[in-house]
Amino acid sequence: MHSTAAGTLPSVEHQQSGVVVALVMAVLPGTAAAAAGGEEDGGPGGVRVVAQEEVGPRLVDLTVSSPAPGRTAKVRLLTPEGWDERRKNQRWPVLLLLHGCCDTYDSWTRETDVATTPQLRDTLVVMPEGGEYGWYSDWWNHGKGGSPAWETFHLREPLPLLEHGHGAGHRRVVATPSPTG
Repeated sequence: MHSTAAGTLPSVEHQQSGVVVALVMAVLPGTAAAAAGGEEDGGPGGVRVVAQEEVGPRLVDLTVSSPAPGRTAKVRLLTPEGWDERRKNQRWPVLLLLHGCCDTYDSWTRETDVATTPQLRDTLVVMPEGGEYGWYSDWWNHGKGGSPAWETFHLREPLPLLEHGHGAGHRRVVATPSPTG
């Protein structure tokens, strides 16, 4: 909490998770829904999970091999309750949390209370890496294009991959603490 002449304000971390909760409650009400789809190891364009590690309660880190950034990239998942026992076709709404400048994929769980926010217990929260200077755009590279292509990575690679093996549904919302996200 921060004290001001107007009163006491919540910390930045509390404000961020409050915004997240408001977005989830407004856009993703309800519980997990079933949808058609099967389990696969790979996604579009050769993107695939090459490693998966449970790093805490409901927290899973994926290492994704991806042509877009031209290397492997990390994606942290805050899984919904019951995710470990999920049925093959079970799907959850997705909250995509992009980190701010000069931070990493684990910043939301390191700097906020997102992992303990009860309103997210029925949501698959996806926190992808954005690269050291990714800025969530495909790099121009003096007109040559190519990697790193962070916009392509975030919009076209992890979510379809997570639909096929991790229960990501089609109801989605994106949040970021950065005005550039």
